[in-house]
Amino acid sequence: MTTALEVLLLLGILGACDTIYYHEWRLQLPGTPTARRELRLHASRDFAYAIVFGSLAWITWNGLWVWPLAAILGFEVGVTLTDFIEEDRTRKLPAGERVMHALMGIVYGVFLALLFPMPSSGDASTRDSARPIMASFRGFSRCSRRVSSHPACAT
Repeated sequence: MTTALEVLLLLGILGACDTIYYHEWRLQLPGTPTARRELRLHASRDFAYAIVFGSLAWITWNGLWVWPLAAILGFEVGVTLTDFIEEDRTRKLPAGERVMHALMGIVYGVFLALLFPMPSSGDASTRDSARPIMASFRGFSRCSRRVSSHPACAT
């Protein structure tokens, strides 16, 4: 879980750089009337990230609580895809911003893979490390507290 949080932190840093350099300084989106819908999409995504950043380090999303987290992350993906379309519709993105968005998408994929690992049928180490998350998807988790003596929770 620590690695997932570190990758999430990297994503936050990349997002902040994208916002400060491209959106605020170079393109000055807040002062551009055609960027109004794009900025609303950004605000929606910021709300989702506030929940994710504010909760993952402090609480454990176990059992049925995995599904609201998955819904929030899915919502973020939907907003991001809509934002891509909106950006292409309303303005020409600088090459550097396009590259930044691609890097952020890759980092987000790594984050999701670390957050929700899928067990491989032949790899016992991956399968064992995925047990707490997979148990959560079944609506039951032996790892409901940060401190657990169960071997599958020792990560």
